[in-house]
Amino acid sequence: MTISNRLMLVFPAISGLVFVALGALGGHVLSNTLSANEMAWVRTAMEYQGFHTLNITGVGRELCWRSALFLFSGSLYFLVLLHLQICVYITPVGGVCFLIV
Repeated sequence: MTISNRLMLVFPAISGLVFVALGALGGHVLSNTLSANEMAWVRTAMEYQGFHTLNITGVGRELCWRSALFLFSGSLYFLVLLHLQICVYITPVGGVCFLIV
């Protein structure tokens, strides 16, 4: 495996780490502080992040997959955790990126 191939695995590795860490955080901390609606957003973001992290690792590794993952799941995390309302406009862009790829 060349260096560039190894570097291509860095993004899915980090995404997987964030996925597991947020799952633990959500199960132990956030479930006590977030509303049911906000927890549903976190669950949705995590489902998509988990599935698409596996896809990036096994298939794609393309910029569009990474962008879609960040835009969709990332915007939901920012919306819930930082209450950045601009994210309600970013989430659909990530969803469209998922549909394109």
